[in-house]
Amino acid sequence: MKKVMFLAVAACLMMFAACGNGEGSKSNNNQPKEEVVIPADFLQYDCSGLTISYPKDLEVTWDGDEMVNLSNDDGSVFIDATFSSWGTKKSQLKEGVKNFVALLENQGWKAAGDVVVDDYIGTCVLQNETEINNFFIVSNDAGHSVSGSVKYDKEMAGEYDALVKPIIYSIKVK
Repeated sequence: MKKVMFLAVAACLMMFAACGNGEGSKSNNNQPKEEVVIPADFLQYDCSGLTISYPKDLEVTWDGDEMVNLSNDDGSVFIDATFSSWGTKKSQLKEGVKNFVALLENQGWKAAGDVVVDDYIGTCVLQNETEINNFFIVSNDAGHSVSGSVKYDKEMAGEYDALVKPIIYSIKVK
């Protein structure tokens, strides 16, 4: 039920964020300014809307043409990514992430830092009593985007904090 509610809220936010007037960059790709190395042992998931690389201890638990959920065996790590053709434009990333953070704060999450925008990627770290949630929106020049989160139990922070950026930066929007 939590997954369904989270995905419904994410879809609503994407529609809200897409309503702005901003224009995206005129560059030809959606590569971030910062260079992030994707570990060689990461696996890759590819569907019609997105490509994402992820640690080999995770498996696809649900997928569709434009969406994927990944998790480990005990559910202490969960990643979701959803493509949107009416998504958030590059110029709207910061506001889009801020709007989603506000919705999550109403559900008991607390922002653990500021919204960070690196070219085509907007992120914010949130937490509650037991989990860390790295919300993201990745955009491209066509105005398409992928939004989702990398969420894990706080006790997994030592292992997963270093993997969040490679996971998010591996996402390619089609």
